[in-house]
Amino acid sequence: MNRNRLLNSTEYFEFPVYPNLGETKWMIQDQHQLWIGVNQWQTWTDGKADQTDNRFEGIFTFDTQQEQFLPTPFQTHHQFFSVPFYSVGMIDHKKRFWIANHYEGIRVLDMTTHRTLHLWQPETHDTLMKNSNWVMDILEDSRKKVWIATYQGMFYFDESKQIFQKIPDAKDKNGKTPSNAFMKIAEDLKGNIWVVGWHILWKLDKDGNQLGVWTEMDGIYDVEIRNIAVDAWNRIWIGTFDGLHLFDENTNTFKRFTVNDGLISNNTLSGFCLADKKNLLVGHIGGWNVVTINALSAAKEDATIAISNIKVGNQDFYADWNKSFVLKPKQNAISFDFSALNFKKLTIPNTATFWKA
Repeated sequence: MNRNRLLNSTEYFEFPVYPNLGETKWMIQDQHQLWIGVNQWQTWTDGKADQTDNRFEGIFTFDTQQEQFLPTPFQTHHQFFSVPFYSVGMIDHKKRFWIANHYEGIRVLDMTTHRTLHLWQPETHDTLMKNSNWVMDILEDSRKKVWIATYQGMFYFDESKQIFQKIPDAKDKNGKTPSNAFMKIAEDLKGNIWVVGWHILWKLDKDGNQLGVWTEMDGIYDVEIRNIAVDAWNRIWIGTFDGLHLFDENTNTFKRFTVNDGLISNNTLSGFCLADKKNLLVGHIGGWNVVTINALSAAKEDATIAISNIKVGNQDFYADWNKSFVLKPKQNAISFDFSALNFKKLTIPNTATFWKA
């Protein structure tokens, strides 16, 4: 699909085979070529009129200038995995194509010769995938270091030793590990690595040392976090099942956006795309939102909150609120009730609010 925002028009390009049954997992632009990875069962058995034609299967190449799909220049049929699920894709600085199936691991392809590369021994890969581990994301950072997010921790690939080096587990302020199940990786403007997963936002330095960890106890509203992006102000955007979150490390605060703020859905797990690091495209089922980060950053709106009740010694306290009041020595316990004046009753009966003084 090609979206022209200036003309307010949309053009769709269907996959060459089974267009309605291929689930797009990733897209990579390499100059004027767009690589698209798809989970696609049907082409495995009967997707083509010619069963020997394996040019279009699971990994598609689209020419953005000619606006047409090109034959995939390498073999895919039963070439990499036992099923045609191409869950993760990444092209590194050496023009090597890293392809991963969540539960079968990683393969690397030379983009020039179109041959599979063997960058590690089979037993090394078995160590990465032991105990039914899943590979969720691969990122090459600005220092040419390849990071791998899995359901059993964070790794980086040490090419000189041909090993996957595991990063020590995350630790919260109580010394406990919030999670080892990671989903997505991003690099910030200072070269630090940020990772999200179940229950966790994790910050690492270039060597994998922990710089910070945040969980729902720090203001993340939902525990399922699958997307992350870093904007031009070096702030962190994360997509959860229940809202889009903006984390500002300078203030150590999270701001949550929902359908009340204009999102199509609170579920922001489907996909992120930063345009020039100043516009965030948030994918949903049936459409997407364009978040204008610059305008959002300039907006300043004070929260509208009022004190609805005061209790002293567990008793309602009444006074002339136009004047200051003085408590007696025995009145040493005071509590305040607050009300948000823009309160909108939720359909969910059980709600929780996180307050930070």
